[in-house]
Amino acid sequence: MIKVIERNTTQREQDTIKLYQQIKPSLDEDIPITTAVKIAFNLQYNSFCNRTWYKDLRDYAVSQGYKPKR
Repeated sequence: MIKVIERNTTQREQDTIKLYQQIKPSLDEDIPITTAVKIAFNLQYNSFCNRTWYKDLRDYAVSQGYKPKR
């Protein structure tokens, strides 16, 4: 069963900022964003990379000065 949670744009932005605050210490240590997410949220795989929340988080991190690793 899939549970759908409705959120407006403001709520999504607030959630993105909260997620960013959780991964920021790792980003400050020059850890790539995917690794920082795995550390902060105890994930093993990169299956989250195509999720909207991750894309929003990545875009927000870039807007805050994060430079993605290639």
